[in-house]
Amino acid sequence: MATTSKIQKGPSPVSSSCSETHVKFDVFLNFRGEDTRDNFTDHLYHSLVDNGIHTFKDAHKLDAGTDMKQNLLDAIRKSKMALVIFSKDYASSTWCLEELTEIFKCMKERGMKIWPIFYHVQPSDVRQQKGTFGEPFVKHSKNFKEKVDKWKFALKQVASLSGSHLKDGSESQFIKSLVGKISHELIDYTTPVPSTTPGLSSSQSTIDALEKEIEQLKQELLQKNQEVVDLRTQVASLCKRCKSQDRELQKSANESQEIMAQAAKNYAKLKAAKKVIQLLSEKMLKDMSGRLVLPSGEENVTNVAEQNGIHHHPRTQGEHPSGPNYETNVGHQSPEQMTSSLPSEYLDMRLPNGHEEAGVRSRDYELAAGCSDEVRQEWRGQYVPGVYITLEVLRDGTTKLGRLQFSTNVFDEHQAKTWKSKNLKELRELYNVRWSDKEPAASGQVAAKLGAVSPASQPKRTGNMELRMLG
Repeated sequence: MATTSKIQKGPSPVSSSCSETHVKFDVFLNFRGEDTRDNFTDHLYHSLVDNGIHTFKDAHKLDAGTDMKQNLLDAIRKSKMALVIFSKDYASSTWCLEELTEIFKCMKERGMKIWPIFYHVQPSDVRQQKGTFGEPFVKHSKNFKEKVDKWKFALKQVASLSGSHLKDGSESQFIKSLVGKISHELIDYTTPVPSTTPGLSSSQSTIDALEKEIEQLKQELLQKNQEVVDLRTQVASLCKRCKSQDRELQKSANESQEIMAQAAKNYAKLKAAKKVIQLLSEKMLKDMSGRLVLPSGEENVTNVAEQNGIHHHPRTQGEHPSGPNYETNVGHQSPEQMTSSLPSEYLDMRLPNGHEEAGVRSRDYELAAGCSDEVRQEWRGQYVPGVYITLEVLRDGTTKLGRLQFSTNVFDEHQAKTWKSKNLKELRELYNVRWSDKEPAASGQVAAKLGAVSPASQPKRTGNMELRMLG
């Protein structure tokens, strides 16, 4: 606990330098007793003591005696810090000015800390000695002419230091804040080393200033170091996020590869199934083409058909499926009857003269061979998806490839021509059929079986094949 140092009477050695004494007090209070002793200064003193700050406060009025004055000066020299309380009539007290001069001297010689407090006065009035800080010096000039200049100089220098200004507001809050600042200043205080070498004390203030600057540099470095730490933390967080995103991208890429691989497998399976269906269709069509050969006599049709493995029902109407898996029954039918038994999507055709059959529009393309009255029987089936062939059995018992039909859902006209030019020879060899070498009696006979055809709409001949677009 800080205590009040009472001035002892009696002889006391005179110290000529602040640097020649050891530190005894934390704080020395310099104040005008009549202005603040029993109010502000008393409250400040007790607050300092309560916070463990060893404080010197003059508890007596200075009546007279050199020893008392000397004790006060010694207390100043043995203090780490001086709180100078500038009040309204501070400059009227010559002893306050004398203490202030000694305090300023200790600041220069050993770097003593000074904290000015402007108690309901303007700092500019103190620095410029105006008003209540200027008038007393007129009187002092008469009685203390040799000291006035020192007092004015010390007053101006100390009033120019950074301190605290109480204008209005709560004194208790002001004192509480002030004590906190004083405590912080005392923590940074470095006890000066007494010197017996002349001139060494004058450099102590320089050393203290350098130490203070070094401390400031340390604080700046710590602040910069904290910024670096924060930056490193941000970089680490960013790297973590990037790694997480990389993992997500890799996962998505793996999933995409799996999907593509599965799609490739499914496509391969579909392609293989399609090939199997095509082979089965070719085999069945080839087998059926061998069974459709009829003898020249109409009376022997049934017997020859049975010899080829084709059995007829009592009805004489043939069946013409459109898919690759089928069975074919050939009866005693005329070409007109066979044509009417084709699938409906190939009968509902729009003729070139603008007429429609069965009231339905169709855009199928048809490659038709020259037909004649020699046709005894027709058989129609799907060769590959979208391509249908018609086999014709003539009266002389031979088999002929009668028509190629293309679904417009799969082929356009150009594609149909291209397919026909590439695959026609293969079809003839595959089914062991011939192609008529003679011109048809009438190129419009096949179309005429489906409806009237005007001369302008007669199809173009392509060798012994006819290309007709119906619809």
